[in-house]
Amino acid sequence: MATFPPDFGALVQRTQAAPAAGADTTHLGPATVRWRIRNVSFTFTTDATVGNRRVILFLSTSTGSQIMCPSSILQTASQTIVYRFVAGMSVPAIQTLVYIVLPMPDNVILDGQATINTVNEGMVAGDQIGIMNIFTEEWIRP
Repeated sequence: MATFPPDFGALVQRTQAAPAAGADTTHLGPATVRWRIRNVSFTFTTDATVGNRRVILFLSTSTGSQIMCPSSILQTASQTIVYRFVAGMSVPAIQTLVYIVLPMPDNVILDGQATINTVNEGMVAGDQIGIMNIFTEEWIRP
């Protein structure tokens, strides 16, 4: 009897268009596959409004179960930062001037219609999330 998932799936990059300014972004996975998220990246640009923002990435199943991946690093006003959430990263967050690399759980397999979305604490109307790039390993559902 074959096990699921097989050892290796197809590597696929998905993109989610940037939302309107001041809005979070959501990507709905395809209904016909199971997918393992390898990394998620996007740019977050804050406007000049004083205050801290915290980026949180959610992985949610079609039944509503969620995995929360919060940034341990706050972003201040007037900054553009590239966020990259990496599956299986064994170190805490890494920050440079323009990048924040964060861990997320490894080997989480999401079923069809699962979502990936952001919630940005402290977001204001002029803040902008860029295009979300999602790198996955996928299998057609048996």
